[in-house]
Amino acid sequence: MENRPDVRLGAIKATDVILAALQAAFGQDNLLNGTNPYRFVRDDPKASWVWVCDPESRMDERDGNHMIVMVSRAEYTPQELHLFNLAGSNFSDTKDMSDLAVTNIFIQCEAGNKTSSEVLASIVYNVIKLFRLDLMKDFDIHSIKLMSISPPVKQKEVPGEPWLTTVTIRIETQESCQMVELANHMNHETIAAEIDRNQKRTIVSLDSTPL
Repeated sequence: MENRPDVRLGAIKATDVILAALQAAFGQDNLLNGTNPYRFVRDDPKASWVWVCDPESRMDERDGNHMIVMVSRAEYTPQELHLFNLAGSNFSDTKDMSDLAVTNIFIQCEAGNKTSSEVLASIVYNVIKLFRLDLMKDFDIHSIKLMSISPPVKQKEVPGEPWLTTVTIRIETQESCQMVELANHMNHETIAAEIDRNQKRTIVSLDSTPL
């Protein structure tokens, strides 16, 4: 794989990008017609009319009058579109591998009443839809697709009993890596040696001493 310390699953990167985009949008002064009644203040949850977060930084003690936008993800699903995902080779020392992977991102919009929850979800929907081309280009995301907006549901088990509306996004990211053939040969030799060692290992010993 590439020798970079920031190589992570595409799903993690894509989730971080969506979260950061929403935090930037709700933190602006002119989100709606030159004003922002949905202010997000990064370092002050209590001063934020909308707290934009991931599940780790969710504030459960907030009452139903404050709103929450929480970004989380489902499983990371590689597509395995072709045999071995081999993208290219020079038949001597390197092989290039590539694959697409899909991750669903869930943006949960909580507010004190049904209408506010749906309005919050609509703002999230429009922010992602309007700026997705920029996000794809700037952060190397293959595709961002808006999939659905759920109907609002009252959360009776959550403090303040807010209403929840969920926006679902489908993210496609591209895996890529380069394998050096010399390293591959070395791995083959190492694995073969381990197999041979395991075949010669004594699994169980029976005591055949006469009674």
